[in-house]
Amino acid sequence: EAYGGWTSAIIWMLVLHSAQREIRERHHYSVDCIVAIYVGVLLWRLTGFIWSAKDAARLKRLAKLDEVQGRLIQAAKDADLGEIRELIEEVERAGQDGRKSSKRMIWAFASFTIIISLGLGLLAFTWTTDG
Repeated sequence: EAYGGWTSAIIWMLVLHSAQREIRERHHYSVDCIVAIYVGVLLWRLTGFIWSAKDAARLKRLAKLDEVQGRLIQAAKDADLGEIRELIEEVERAGQDGRKSSKRMIWAFASFTIIISLGLGLLAFTWTTDG
């Protein structure tokens, strides 16, 4: 989805090569490597909302550019640099609304992940003490 085409195929081949090497050299069980691939895909799907917010901002900017295209061409013909600058700033402002919410979502997801990971780690240490 992020890097379609041949680069994605190369990345997946490297992942599969790494998994088979780990199994062959007996560093991991085969089920560990298979589950790791599924968990990786699951995490990619769970964080899809981050990428869709970036795409939405890009689409908003493109829609705004289509809207002001006629005025932009006319300002370029008239050599009105001030008008061109204002129109381009207007296009940029159209895409910035999604960036703020996207950054908030990224920080919220990162904070949630860190808190859950540390909590589970502390629980594991607490429950497995011998003393």
